[in-house]
Amino acid sequence: MRLALIALVLFVAACGSTDLPPNRLSGTSWQLVALVEHGDSLTTVPPDKLAFQTDSGVRLQSCNNCVGLYAFDDDGLTMERLACTRRACPADRLELARYLDGRNDYGFVGGLLMVGVDDDINGIDARLYFRRYTPADTTEGL
Repeated sequence: MRLALIALVLFVAACGSTDLPPNRLSGTSWQLVALVEHGDSLTTVPPDKLAFQTDSGVRLQSCNNCVGLYAFDDDGLTMERLACTRRACPADRLELARYLDGRNDYGFVGGLLMVGVDDDINGIDARLYFRRYTPADTTEGL
């Protein structure tokens, strides 16, 4: 009887598993290398950075620096609750938070992280490509 009860508990536990897929972004940092918007490539890409922390926090380093939260699933990547500095950015300077705030597509293309933005409200149709970035020491970067 005891063996049957143990087997039943193990079976129920296996069927009710709620393990989430591993977070491939946790603890990684990325640097923007390309931006394609409305079919046009940005010719000079600023050294903007994106870091996914292990506690679901996200940090953006751009014209303005931001901190917030991220979550992802098979259908998309969401960055939300972004709190950013309020520096006056030059008109020609990319504001990374403007692209990444909200729900976006994502994937890996040839070792690059691709974040796809399709935002009809703000008129943004873009693909941002990031390469893995490892700071030279722990005091640099994000």
